[in-house]
Amino acid sequence: MSDDQFIKLFRYMQAEFENTRSDIQKVRQDVQLVYKIVDGDIRQREVDEHERAALNLQVERHEKRIIKLEKKAT
Repeated sequence: MSDDQFIKLFRYMQAEFENTRSDIQKVRQDVQLVYKIVDGDIRQREVDEHERAALNLQVERHEKRIIKLEKKAT
């Protein structure tokens, strides 16, 4: 292999490695975005679950009051 061929090959390999690094960086960014979306979804589900539990307790209290009022009314 002549020096010229080696230099061409070396430059080609450098460009390919740089493209690969760039692709890996893009994938990392995409993965981070997915993690961020999933984390946000999990947080929202937790908030929804807490709100649902609070509403269920409130409904139970209301049902008990309604039953008491029904008994007093009859």
